[in-house]
Amino acid sequence: MVWHKEILISPKELNRCSVLKKKIIIKKSTDVLITGKIVDKNNNPISKAIVSIKQINNSYYSSGIEEYGYLTTNEEGEYAVLLPCSCNFDYVLDVYEPIVKC
Repeated sequence: MVWHKEILISPKELNRCSVLKKKIIIKKSTDVLITGKIVDKNNNPISKAIVSIKQINNSYYSSGIEEYGYLTTNEEGEYAVLLPCSCNFDYVLDVYEPIVKC
């Protein structure tokens, strides 16, 4: 993610009360986190599967499909990717078998 928030609590604050209240303001993200899990027909996770991401530009001034990138699934067949969120973009995720099977 492009942001984080750090909260500092002093020992003085901890000693003063049993419940501590802190106000946190976080900027709204313009990204979206997409997660998923790839499984076979028996519902077993597929590790090292390749997920191809294509970005489709639907804007009035420019259109087209671009390769956005690739990622692989972990041992549990899970993946996660952070993508820009815009009403002008759609995404296509294609899944391919692992290149090397062990």
